[in-house]
Amino acid sequence: MKYYFDVGKGKMVSFTKKGKRAYQINKDSGEYLVNADIKTADGTKFDAVLVIDTWSSGEHCGTYILLPNEIAEQGELGFLDKVGKTEKEFFPYKYKYRTELPCDDIHIGDDGWS
Repeated sequence: MKYYFDVGKGKMVSFTKKGKRAYQINKDSGEYLVNADIKTADGTKFDAVLVIDTWSSGEHCGTYILLPNEIAEQGELGFLDKVGKTEKEFFPYKYKYRTELPCDDIHIGDDGWS
């Protein structure tokens, strides 16, 4: 299944679960959409797409969980209900990119997890 993201100016880009894609949202900024794994506080893993700002030392700016039939955006109303977790079960979570990003100071450990 393909998941579509609006990156502005009428352009949509697609991501898939288990993908290894990084897409620069705007050539005038360092923001990328990137495939990632999420590991919740209770150990559950999800496929995700993250927004990472490579011009700000790899700042994590957004999280989208790829569910079977929809995308759950962190911060939207009903996010925890969509992913089937309580706040305590979900947060804090870790993330791991599935591809490299053009950034020297990225917020991940030696094991690849944030």
